[in-house]
Amino acid sequence: MDNDDDNTAVNRLEQFRWEYDPEADAASLTLTPPTASQVFSETQIWGITADSLAGEIVVDIDAEGRVIGIEFLGASAILPPGLLR
Repeated sequence: MDNDDDNTAVNRLEQFRWEYDPEADAASLTLTPPTASQVFSETQIWGITADSLAGEIVVDIDAEGRVIGIEFLGASAILPPGLLR
């Protein structure tokens, strides 16, 4: 990775947004601000579950197949309490 790639990665980190909704017990990590086309073409994969996992993890993918966000349902059961503020 060269310096330009490093700078791009750091700039992208600054775009991340973390939100927690205690009423829904859901948290989300937005990796990139969605564009208008992503809002309408977003795909969700519901395949991250396990018997030992008390909640669900949903991966949001744009039309080009890139991950644009991650949602945590039943967040209080699967995330550290410090993230739920």
